[in-house]
Amino acid sequence: MLRNTFAVLALVLTAASANAAMIGTATLIKNPPGLAFNAPDSGMPFPYQAYQIGISTTAGELVGAVDVTINGNALHQKWTDTDDDGATNPSPNSPAVGNVDSHLQAPAGSPFGAGPSETNGKTGSPLASTANVTEFGFGNLSGAWGILVPTATPGLAYLVFDPNNIPSMQIVVKAATPLGAPILSTRGTDTLITSDFIPEPASVVLLGIALVGGLGLRRRNG
Repeated sequence: MLRNTFAVLALVLTAASANAAMIGTATLIKNPPGLAFNAPDSGMPFPYQAYQIGISTTAGELVGAVDVTINGNALHQKWTDTDDDGATNPSPNSPAVGNVDSHLQAPAGSPFGAGPSETNGKTGSPLASTANVTEFGFGNLSGAWGILVPTATPGLAYLVFDPNNIPSMQIVVKAATPLGAPILSTRGTDTLITSDFIPEPASVVLLGIALVGGLGLRRRNG
């Protein structure tokens, strides 16, 4: 009898796990000129926008670890000389929002298994750089970290980009439960990709205009 009870429980847990999934979320933070970037970089022009991206689980299951990779050299970066050594420094992880620097947003004290790391080509930005003091450009982000306080809605990154460069942006996100089990997407894959977070370029611009008009944006894709 006890064996049968465990068998039924196992079936219930398996079914629940199969139905659980993760989806990507994105919140538009900056969209000039109506929602200008923070000073001293408030001159960042249209069509550049900033989004916070994250994960939400469909059945409230907790996320205990994430692995984030964003390639394609589409992310706007700002490096500054933070230690007065005559060279600018990467800033791959930060809680900051509203500025023109793309970065991961792992909570303070999160244990990283890889990274955090980022690149900056230091060219191509509409903002003027000062060599070895403040250098703007485009690059990539990556990092894998454990979440000390597991949550169903972890934040991942703050991204600044020109929507016209979305086709070259390659977002790949994986997540696991606190016990290490992979959390699948609604497609049944173990990854979320760019289109799970960010709409197509034309849609991004139109939705940004809507936000300036007071409609707001909270995009969640399956």
